[in-house]
Amino acid sequence: MNPQEILDRLEEGQGAANLVPRSQKVPGLGAAFFARISTYYGTENTKLRRLGRHWRSLLTKVDDPAWIYRGGGGYERAVGHWTASAAAFISAGNAATDPVSHYAFQLGATDSLARPGPIEEPHRLAQSITKNLNKL
Repeated sequence: MNPQEILDRLEEGQGAANLVPRSQKVPGLGAAFFARISTYYGTENTKLRRLGRHWRSLLTKVDDPAWIYRGGGGYERAVGHWTASAAAFISAGNAATDPVSHYAFQLGATDSLARPGPIEEPHRLAQSITKNLNKL
């Protein structure tokens, strides 16, 4: 089953455990998940919720979990779970395979951290990310 078919079935209500065997990694599934979540963000909330709620169960089924964390961060932000969103974006950066993505993926955490306030923590994070990106 290809990544798009898996995502379609997740949206229909099937669970990830039923679609992908435990030990199998599906190449391209993480990036496809992020792309679809990004497409739905702000326009297709029902579809975003149907698919996004599966993000944690997909982490072990992908070749690159950074994309799943990033999509999960977007999902959590869309449903108003600011702390979970920030944590997912930080994890996306930590799981990234290159230095630019490491910092760029963490940028989403700044907005999620700022939503409930205060802004000191997201401000420090943004400054740190900017400083480190400029060093690259």
